[in-house]
Amino acid sequence: MVFFFNSIYAQIFLNGYYLLRIGKKKTMPKYLKYFLVALFLVEILIYFTGYFFRNYLSFEFFALIQKLNAFWVISLLYFLLFFLLFDLISFLNKKWVFHIRFKNGTLFTFYSFVLIAFFSFFGMKLQIAKDNYIKPITKEFTVSLDSDSILSEPKKYKLLVASDLHLGYIINRKVLEKYVEVINEQAPDIVVVVGDLIDYYLEPLKEEGCDEVLRLLDPPKGVYFIPGNHEYKTNIDENLNWIHDAGFTILKDSIANIDNELYLIGWDDRINISHRTDLVSLIEKTPSLQTSILFTHQPEDISEAYRLNIPLTISGHTHNGHVFPFNWGVYIKDHFYGFHQEENTCSYVTSGMGLSGLPLKLMADSEFAVFNIEIK
Repeated sequence: MVFFFNSIYAQIFLNGYYLLRIGKKKTMPKYLKYFLVALFLVEILIYFTGYFFRNYLSFEFFALIQKLNAFWVISLLYFLLFFLLFDLISFLNKKWVFHIRFKNGTLFTFYSFVLIAFFSFFGMKLQIAKDNYIKPITKEFTVSLDSDSILSEPKKYKLLVASDLHLGYIINRKVLEKYVEVINEQAPDIVVVVGDLIDYYLEPLKEEGCDEVLRLLDPPKGVYFIPGNHEYKTNIDENLNWIHDAGFTILKDSIANIDNELYLIGWDDRINISHRTDLVSLIEKTPSLQTSILFTHQPEDISEAYRLNIPLTISGHTHNGHVFPFNWGVYIKDHFYGFHQEENTCSYVTSGMGLSGLPLKLMADSEFAVFNIEIK
């Protein structure tokens, strides 16, 4: 869904829908109709200028284009919900329910009121929504794991999980510096990024030296990365090499051994499902399943982890819907967001720290998760 927001498909279908609707509106004054058509065409021109000429534009100008197009698309999406509701009421009114007749003047006043109310509400929410990704919150959990050996005292690890940073033109070096600062303030023993560290393109990351900032992460037991679907959007090998050079240990169908007590299993993203190792083979290589944690970017893999009795599985990807009302997915889809438990296994799906496409999170927090792991 997030990919759709700021893509060519949104531009074609949403702008096409509104242009068609404007063209069919016979009661609309011609000057207003011409103005709206021109406004839509200018936005489309701006979008495709960025789409086709990105390599020739400055970092700042292309970032501005992305933000303008993103706000345009989210506005059209919210208006679409309003128009669908209005069309339903109009349909019922014409058929048999209300039998109310509106004059054109009344309708114009009604539309004007709705527009003013919408933009007032939307404007107030924008800063809040912006803060949601610039100031991530902390979710903290305690998880106990049973060791295969007899320990004189419990082993404790502070594991910090981040996901979906989507570094690029919107989540730039300035935002990344804040993220790294708040992560280091937690003083974790281990940091794991569960996919989508890169949004789409490496160029802005290289241009701003984001690798220098990532190297400031300094947990004593290491920094690890599991590939997400966005790393596969462009050149997966180049992306993973850059992430490795930025100080991460890549867990791509592989396992990290922490003190021969805790094992971090990194499963490749399911976008590469035909080439990744199957989970049964992967856990067979794990010295102790009882003290293992599975990291996989997309939560569709959690049901398989439950079946194999992996104690804890951590995912991201969904952004908790990113913006209202798509966060309602938590009520209609399993493992969409949050902590879940099933018998002796549990999972957590984080909403992630960053974002893709839309430079805001509305009713979906930006977060990182801290797990206090106790092995006894």
